[in-house]
Amino acid sequence: MLSAANGLAARWTSLEPGATVDVAAEMTLVTLNVLAVTIFSGGIGGDFDEFRVAMNAYFSVIGRIGMLDLFGVPKFVPRPGYRRLRHTMAYFEAVIDTIIHARYQRLAALATHDGPDDLLTLLLRSLDPSTGRQLSPTEVRSNILTFLSAGHETTANTLAWSIFLLSQVPEWRSLVVEEAQRELSNPRDDLADRLIVTKAVIEETLRLYPPIAALSRAAVDADVLGEIPVKPRSLIVIAPYVLHRHRGLWSRPDAFDPSRFLPEARGRIPRFAYMPFGVGPRTCIGSSFALQEAAIVLAVLTRHFEMQLLPHSEVWPLQRITLRPAKGLPMRLIQRRAL
Repeated sequence: MLSAANGLAARWTSLEPGATVDVAAEMTLVTLNVLAVTIFSGGIGGDFDEFRVAMNAYFSVIGRIGMLDLFGVPKFVPRPGYRRLRHTMAYFEAVIDTIIHARYQRLAALATHDGPDDLLTLLLRSLDPSTGRQLSPTEVRSNILTFLSAGHETTANTLAWSIFLLSQVPEWRSLVVEEAQRELSNPRDDLADRLIVTKAVIEETLRLYPPIAALSRAAVDADVLGEIPVKPRSLIVIAPYVLHRHRGLWSRPDAFDPSRFLPEARGRIPRFAYMPFGVGPRTCIGSSFALQEAAIVLAVLTRHFEMQLLPHSEVWPLQRITLRPAKGLPMRLIQRRAL
């Protein structure tokens, strides 16, 4: 995570002074890079930016609700963009299958416990506890696609919204910069735990702009919610975007106030008033990973750069599976003086 963040900072440093970048797109790139190295050790290989663009196109298509959906037209009727989606999925599968095949060959030539220490090796060597069967290549590919798609887009949008909010609130931006300068000068293994203010900013961002703005669950049996009877298999939708701004649960719910999530206040938040990662058995498996990654990347970038929203930029949330800035996040980079 730290290496990827430093790599992005170095690339930004090489740009012309006062260069403008789409921070939303840049965050997608860095979080995908972190996941690629975590899953594959050596990364995706090939044209990494092409992979990122394809992933963005994938989310744009699957997250769009059209007139055919609103009128209940069956799914076998082709939707606009689905042909492109099939091409995108074929591209993803080809890239990942190539990596899996190469890793199979490499592991077969190594001793039992040797090989790259990454998620792909763990998946290839894992056994179903009930059958003792290894995962098939198709199952491995499906798991990897899930981690890549669900794991990078959510964190990227969290970072984009965090940077946007800090650009609007100088007081908290100064506190994050001060903490980053202090803690990054000694980047031990517990770095993320020491970024207390930065993590509070991340969590408050997740309150105001939760990447997953709606969660759905199906009722297993008949139930009652308040005074409303619920039939078995009913679809229940919980909207964190609404819940996190509920005036009955939050003081000044529309205000950006990371102090809510500082250690002395965090415990006073009701458990079910805040659920950016869901709750229960199906809570997000990567929540700790995402919080650590977001805190480290945000600290590194704010340490090195002042990120200024361009004048007259229109920043508005758009729901496409994840909650993203509708028109990206164009910002001017002002490099801070060497520390």
